[in-house]
Amino acid sequence: YIFNGAWHEGFDVPRHNLQLNGVTLGGKQTPAITMHSNLGITFDLSAIKRTLPGLEIQSFTATVGVSETVQQWLDQRDFSDLEQTPAVEKLTAEKQPAVEFWVFLDGKQALRQRVSCVSEVGSINIPIHKNIRFLTLAVTEADDTSMFDWAVLAEPKLILKSAVNRQ
Repeated sequence: YIFNGAWHEGFDVPRHNLQLNGVTLGGKQTPAITMHSNLGITFDLSAIKRTLPGLEIQSFTATVGVSETVQQWLDQRDFSDLEQTPAVEKLTAEKQPAVEFWVFLDGKQALRQRVSCVSEVGSINIPIHKNIRFLTLAVTEADDTSMFDWAVLAEPKLILKSAVNRQ
């Protein structure tokens, strides 16, 4: 899934809001994009620019991480019902699911950043040249399993500036 908001619900996890740095995400004050690993989304910046006359997109920023709520559910989960693959064994032992956040501009890699549910959150600040058309955000697994990869881009923003040159 990829959605506008910050919540998770699974077959053995009730719906709940996700958190980064102790902040519950997903409301007007704390917008977020939630992505499970091995997914991506592409934004057509030219379409966005058409709705913003007189403005240019300067950069894309966000705080990224794996929800702190993962730890609570990992501690409660019994993994004995799953095939004990190396990835499941690693997750069971370490209880530190990790993901890699990727940003591409017109298909070219601009960022690759690894974070886990126990690492500090990451920060994205990608300059966007005025000729860039596509912004792609992706999340991939970083530890050989997609289990508990509740990845969040908190407060994602396109930073704008005036397109009018002042003389």
